[in-house]
Amino acid sequence: MSGGEVRTRSNTTTARALWSASPKLLLTASIPYIDRFHSHVVVEDLPVPELREWNYSGLGDMTVIANRTVLGGSESAPWSLSLLAGVKLPTGRDHVPDIDGEEPEPHARPGTGSTDVIAGFQVLRRIDREAGAPTIVFASSQYTGTGVGVDDYRVGRSVEGHLGASVPVLEKLWAQLQVNGMVRAHDRSESPDEAGGHAGHAIPGEGASTEETGVHENTGGAAIFLAPGLRYDVTPFLALSSYVQLPVYQNVNGTQLVAPFQFWIGTTYKLP
Repeated sequence: MSGGEVRTRSNTTTARALWSASPKLLLTASIPYIDRFHSHVVVEDLPVPELREWNYSGLGDMTVIANRTVLGGSESAPWSLSLLAGVKLPTGRDHVPDIDGEEPEPHARPGTGSTDVIAGFQVLRRIDREAGAPTIVFASSQYTGTGVGVDDYRVGRSVEGHLGASVPVLEKLWAQLQVNGMVRAHDRSESPDEAGGHAGHAIPGEGASTEETGVHENTGGAAIFLAPGLRYDVTPFLALSSYVQLPVYQNVNGTQLVAPFQFWIGTTYKLP
């Protein structure tokens, strides 16, 4: 029997606040609450393979992003271009109860303990119709540069890309479709001999690092998702939305768990 990942289940609830500091500057702050179950099998240095399971929850890291419209931006403009910059702060829970001195990898904990920088852009295309609300087409990309966090662990830097459209189908109902892509580099331990989590135990199928480089071979990769969804405007100030994210391409490094789907549901309230 080989060791490695068995199962991970994550439920994430995110609170997000937006403030229009000016007609062309939007500030967003968000913080998640994460409830997670994680299990894997340990075989190294044990006479019998052992299943270890963690159940933990806590606040994740806060993200603050500024979105500045540099072209267009008015309600009648057919095109708009926005630039964004932000930071992820180490506000989340970065340690969970251990089992025999072992915690899950830092990237699996609610907080990574690192300060990360975020930069990107978004292009919007507004397609007016003779009657009713316009169709909105958008494309965006975001880069996350990660810092060194808890246990001298650095989560891999990543680039995300999104292409989608929001089409009105009824007076208050919108059909939405997105294609999401992400590429993430390997995680690293800046001090491999002191790496925490699974890395310190060299578990097959986990993010075990080499002493020479500190690279966690079973982390990072590339994926493309298709995400259909709906949005319903209950009132001019309240909207409900939901989508399911389905993988259409996944190429991970080494051995990793991948989710068959991700389901998202949200409520947005705009102050009058």
